[in-house]
Amino acid sequence: MSSFLYGAMTTRRLESDKDKSEDEQPPGVKTYTDMLASLVPAEVLALHAAIIGLTTTTENAGTESQSTVINDRGALALAFAALVLMSIAVYVAGRLTTKSTGSNQRGRWEKLDNVRMFIPPVALVAWMLLTHPSAWDGLGIDIPGSAMEGVIAVILAVALSLLAKALAYKADQTEQAPS
Repeated sequence: MSSFLYGAMTTRRLESDKDKSEDEQPPGVKTYTDMLASLVPAEVLALHAAIIGLTTTTENAGTESQSTVINDRGALALAFAALVLMSIAVYVAGRLTTKSTGSNQRGRWEKLDNVRMFIPPVALVAWMLLTHPSAWDGLGIDIPGSAMEGVIAVILAVALSLLAKALAYKADQTEQAPS
């Protein structure tokens, strides 16, 4: 999906009349869509894939196996920080630049946006914990236990999906501000 889309759907939900953004008014999709969009920051995941290609090489480790070697941990650490910040910026851009349907909600930052904007970067970190190598590996943080990173990522995904759903529902239930 897309962090930009997540921001744009939030704007549209806030522009819609109370309890109408899932079917009668824009964005016209169930709040489960917000969950998916917030958990898959596609823009930065695509950049992450390109960065991994630039900072690693695959070597033969034996007759039938290969291993991936990180060539530049510093670049991966920089990429980690940049991608986290970029995932916030993409949400903000979607939230504040979405074409308005005429209400005064466009560009109006809400208190809950301070929470919403952190869902895509935390989801990105969860994706990185599930993927090896990743920009997370550039940080040199070793989480003990072979499965622990996966466990943390799955728990984060469930928690973030519940939070995104609750925030989408809250946006759907928001009364229009007077013009």
